[in-house]
Amino acid sequence: MNLNINQSEILIDKMLDYYSVVTYSELAIKINTTQQTVSKWKQRNSINAIKKKCKELGIYNEIFKNTNKEDLKIEVLEKSLFNDNINK
Repeated sequence: MNLNINQSEILIDKMLDYYSVVTYSELAIKINTTQQTVSKWKQRNSINAIKKKCKELGIYNEIFKNTNKEDLKIEVLEKSLFNDNINK
């Protein structure tokens, strides 16, 4: 099972969905940052940076509502299982 998916990836996925975009480049344009910044958030599991940006954008509640550590762990596990099934 691939457990390399981190909590920041789940949150970035929620931001992609919120803005109805597919790529980090598209998201970066929507949130007035760079694709490199979004990639660094993912690589470094920068949850605090994502929280800060969401607060600046006024979308904190939309991205973090009903999101606690246990929910994120479950989402990470579900995404890992889903990816493993696709790769088989």
